[in-house]
Amino acid sequence: MTKSIIKDIFYEKRGNYQSVSVTPKYLELTEKIIRYEDELKKIINKEGLKAYEKLDFAINEMQCETIDMYFTEGFKIGLLLGLEIKE
Repeated sequence: MTKSIIKDIFYEKRGNYQSVSVTPKYLELTEKIIRYEDELKKIINKEGLKAYEKLDFAINEMQCETIDMYFTEGFKIGLLLGLEIKE
């Protein structure tokens, strides 16, 4: 039985957020962001906090869209490479 990356993607064994290994650098940056958020929340008023939360949500949405765009392009390139190699 041969392995199939297409089946792995279809059955969500590969290519989803759960199959991506978190790097130490990612964890370090996450801790830094949390620390900065905590500092900011201590010094801004309620109105500023609401504005910050809107900004933070918009940035997160944009990051998700960016990830989707790069994944789509990477998938297309990988698929085309596979087809070209098969020729």
